[in-house]
Amino acid sequence: MVCEGRYETEMIWLLSIISGILYRFGGWKQTLWRDIGVPIVALVALWLLDYRSSYWMAHLCFFGLMWGALSTYWDRLFKKDNFFIHGFMIGIALLPFCFFGMSLWLLLTRAMVLGLGMGLVNKYVNKWALSHSDIIEEFLGE
Repeated sequence: MVCEGRYETEMIWLLSIISGILYRFGGWKQTLWRDIGVPIVALVALWLLDYRSSYWMAHLCFFGLMWGALSTYWDRLFKKDNFFIHGFMIGIALLPFCFFGMSLWLLLTRAMVLGLGMGLVNKYVNKWALSHSDIIEEFLGE
């Protein structure tokens, strides 16, 4: 691994926080903060975890799939934003790496955690009748 031991975990946490901030900026102002920033941060995290595939096509496909997943909320299919499916599809964007050694179980676990996390945060932030806050929803959901 690139960041051995203790620093690897800290770097992944830091990248997760940066990803959440970029996701929020994308919902607040320019969507490119989210659409380009989050996939780049995810690629850095993959690099730290030693998924440095020499197949550049996997990285390019992942970037495109994640961009598409980040900009789709499934309104047309479900009649309203569906953050469960939104998060799940963000997780599924890693699919190209399964062709180059990534475990399918890892991909599915990540997709399920993202889907449940984003969906439940969205559901309960609204259920608790808090004044609807994109900041609460998006920082906790991504």
